Amino acid sequence: MPRYRITISAPNKEAVADLIRKHRINVFDHGRQSPEDGPYIVDALADDAQMRLLETQGYKVECHEDVDEAGSHRQREVSRENRYLRQQDQEKSH
Repeated sequence: MPRYRITISAPNKEAVADLIRKHRINVFDHGRQSPEDGPYIVDALADDAQMRLLETQGYKVECHEDVDEAGSHRQREVSRENRYLRQQDQEKSH
């Protein structure tokens, strides 16, 4: 099941705490409050079912990316060449 990087808006600190205690959401931070006593906002990881549950509980959820897909893409960008071996070869040639 895919997991997504999301931003959650909660009405207060207690609702943010419930994300962890009650809903078992993997939250990245302790939240930040929007200007003028607005909602508390946290970044987190969640799957589809968790996002739907949060929305039914009154949280606003903004989905950013599938972290598994993004991670796979980033892994393909990493060189398979041993850069340390290449550096040693260059030092020997000087």
